[in-house]
Amino acid sequence: MSNKNKPPFKMLSFSNKMFRIPCFAGKAIFIFFILFTLNNNAVAQSKGERSSFSSNWLFKPSIGFGQFYGDISSQNFFEKFSGSTSLALDFSAIKMFSPVFGAGANLFYSGVKSLKDRMGNGAPVNFNVTGNYFDFNVRGYVDFLNLFDTYNIDKRFSLMGSLGIGYGFWSTTLTDKNTGVSISSGQTVGTKYFKTNSFVIPVGLEGSYRFSDNWAVNMGVDFRTVLNDDVDVWNDGYKYDNLLYVKTGIVYYLNYGWNKKHRVKPKINEDECCDEVKPLAPIPVYDYTPVSRTATRKPETKNIDTVNIVRISPALPEGFEYRVQIMAKAKKRENIEMLREKYHLDYPVTEHYQEGLYLYTVGHFDSYNEALKAARRIKAKGVFDAFVTAYRNGKRIPLTKEMMKN
Repeated sequence: MSNKNKPPFKMLSFSNKMFRIPCFAGKAIFIFFILFTLNNNAVAQSKGERSSFSSNWLFKPSIGFGQFYGDISSQNFFEKFSGSTSLALDFSAIKMFSPVFGAGANLFYSGVKSLKDRMGNGAPVNFNVTGNYFDFNVRGYVDFLNLFDTYNIDKRFSLMGSLGIGYGFWSTTLTDKNTGVSISSGQTVGTKYFKTNSFVIPVGLEGSYRFSDNWAVNMGVDFRTVLNDDVDVWNDGYKYDNLLYVKTGIVYYLNYGWNKKHRVKPKINEDECCDEVKPLAPIPVYDYTPVSRTATRKPETKNIDTVNIVRISPALPEGFEYRVQIMAKAKKRENIEMLREKYHLDYPVTEHYQEGLYLYTVGHFDSYNEALKAARRIKAKGVFDAFVTAYRNGKRIPLTKEMMKN
């Protein structure tokens, strides 16, 4: 197929305008770098939090459909559903280093189907390309909802963007159905060799809804720019080929959350409370109650007073109460009553500021068991991180084993 016989080619997209992806990708990389420099916001939001390498992982298997856009394409997004759409799937493993930023690896596969039924001048033709495409890529991720808003345990939605680089492989065949002539990738026609692999730049955006601590559903879209023009075995017009991937899937969270088991609890100011609150070591105390002798005592009974011994439990700190903590944030909430309305709580929400964190608790309980039952009821209403704490004079104090027996 010589260039002489090729009419001018018009690249079509959703709006029938030519894709300018490499230019866009360069701008996106620059924007992503700028966003990454704003990580101070994320650090401030996660103050007092800790993450190990084995925590905060996301695993995302997805399935959907792929559409190919290249020199062989003359159909828009909706026209491609009549024979130019293929099954596609991918799998991602993502490590989040903060509530905002992460990095991960992605495997992607898609069938390749595309049809060219008219030339740029409107002349009818009957070319099509079929085959398979696969790539492996690494990406940086940013959660836009946490970037522009404080991370908290109640947030169920996420909107994550990604940008990366990878390497793709393909096996495709171009056929002129009017003549029956076919050319495949990996062949040489004249002096032109049609390549079978190249670098690729993937850009993605997906939203997730988390319905439990470990599972979420997600939907998204990926757009890949293959830095080569040989995927459709046709060199003309725009010098890069493109694949669009629309997907849906599930997300599994492994040891995820900065204010759950990986949170560092606020330190207690020892000068303020610890000398008064620290439980005393168990000291046996005896209550000596003399028992008087009676006249009916037998003569052989010795005149020795009997002693009643009473063991007293270790002392507990005075003036403390049990409460249920539902949230800890580095940024003060403007309206804490919204929490009560959102989760239909039976108690008003109280705010405490301690060691750089705003702690939000509910209830005043005299016993640990009573507070524990309340925490379980609150968890059932959707506050999955509710747990029992102890407070004295408005300050959180250590919850000891003796206090948990009370």
